[in-house]
Amino acid sequence: MIAYEHLENHYLDFEYSHCISGIRTLFLTGIQFVNMKRVSKNKVTRDLSGLTSRLEKVRLSTAYYDLEYLFLYKDGEVFIGENFMIPKNLTISSDFNEATAIGFIEVEVQGNQYNLPVNESKVYLLMRGDKTPVYIYLSLAITLMYSTLKLIMLVWARRLVLNFNNGAFFIPQNHQIIARMGFLFSITALADFLGWQDFLNTNTVAVSLPNGYLLNTISASFNWNYIYLGLLLLATATAFKQNLKLQEDQYLTI
Repeated sequence: MIAYEHLENHYLDFEYSHCISGIRTLFLTGIQFVNMKRVSKNKVTRDLSGLTSRLEKVRLSTAYYDLEYLFLYKDGEVFIGENFMIPKNLTISSDFNEATAIGFIEVEVQGNQYNLPVNESKVYLLMRGDKTPVYIYLSLAITLMYSTLKLIMLVWARRLVLNFNNGAFFIPQNHQIIARMGFLFSITALADFLGWQDFLNTNTVAVSLPNGYLLNTISASFNWNYIYLGLLLLATATAFKQNLKLQEDQYLTI
């Protein structure tokens, strides 16, 4: 009983952290909408003379790309507001034989100065203002989808923990829940792979880089961990179902 109470406490901590993460993501999404309206109304001419202002950077992350919004304020107005998309399938690497000084970073180690190469960085693609809402809506849809899946998993996991804590192991509800979780994990892995593949196919970009710099494309990868977990849960559900059937046969025999 103590072991299952300990398991339930861990589950509650897990549930709390995921709820906070979901609320934070939705909150950041709301900030993006507010900042977009602020930029469209208050953006002014880019005169850098005598600039005294503050800088804000807000990021919204999805499984396929990040969105970054850079806002520079001057005298209470949005002075510069740029929207960047950062595809997660693109990185920049440099050939250090040809790279310029920007490809290195100067660090100090025990009083000695070293130039360390920066061999990988993100690709920031400047977005047109009319394209930004499309990716915000897409980000929100992806976020809501994953949040809904997590919520469903949490509800099912909570039911299992409560059943186990009450000593109810081999009951129909348990093997049904475990089977549903296994199926959902398997479908999620397939949907994520197809969505990632579609994003790569529809968001190919042509980027011209200076000598010494290369654009690396990361191919779509299948999340085998989800598949393994899904199959393991399906196998566990089958074992629970068989044990339940044996119990019923034993009860009828008696």
